[in-house]
Amino acid sequence: MSGGSFLGALCAGFIADKWGRRYALMLASIIWVIGAAVQCSSQNVGHLIAGRIISGLSIGITSSQVCVYLAELAPGRIRGRIVGIQQWAIEWGILIMFLVAWGCTTVAGPAAFRIAWGVQAIPGFILFGALIFFPESPRWLAGQERWEECLQVLAAINGKGDQNDPLVQAEYLEVQEAVRIMQESKGVGMIELFGPKIWKRTMCGCSVQMWQQLVGGNGKHTKDHSKQPRRNLADQCHSCSHDVLRCLW
Repeated sequence: MSGGSFLGALCAGFIADKWGRRYALMLASIIWVIGAAVQCSSQNVGHLIAGRIISGLSIGITSSQVCVYLAELAPGRIRGRIVGIQQWAIEWGILIMFLVAWGCTTVAGPAAFRIAWGVQAIPGFILFGALIFFPESPRWLAGQERWEECLQVLAAINGKGDQNDPLVQAEYLEVQEAVRIMQESKGVGMIELFGPKIWKRTMCGCSVQMWQQLVGGNGKHTKDHSKQPRRNLADQCHSCSHDVLRCLW
């Protein structure tokens, strides 16, 4: 999955800039459902790895674009809370999947892992269906010179449809300023991110993302579950409680 996530993250920016944040996430939802179906139907290790890579593509897109979409769509007064809730929701997803996998240990035969892999598709269907009713990012619309649509979205979110609301106009000016800055920085490429005056900021941002995955938590969890099967109910409850506490922490 990590390999697929790497590729998905590389492509995410180009997809979101060309088609919009909303359609990029809808595409990621479809890819996720396909990946879950491939994993659920796997007949051998290679088949399963292919499904994990496909699902990884979706993870790469969503992990980089969900926070962008939320930050650009949410009203300024609750923007921080919305982005924080998104991370909290990820942890709840991990917790729920741990409990599903634990419950599947009571199922005999191949159905045990097929249920666990197949259940993954449900959030993908929910996300795709929900995005149908969500608007596009006003900042992306502004970047495409679709100013009227941008103002309509801002009015729907911040002013109950009133385009003359002071808060709507303030948000509109903020978007205009952001687009102006973006237009001025169009000539800035990857090389400039490592220039003398900015390379420290670039390395700081990359390090936060890198060490988030390399601190060892995922490896420790995988190692715990690779041990021999628990022999009694007490051991199984201990394992489940460990997963619950890890997710809540």
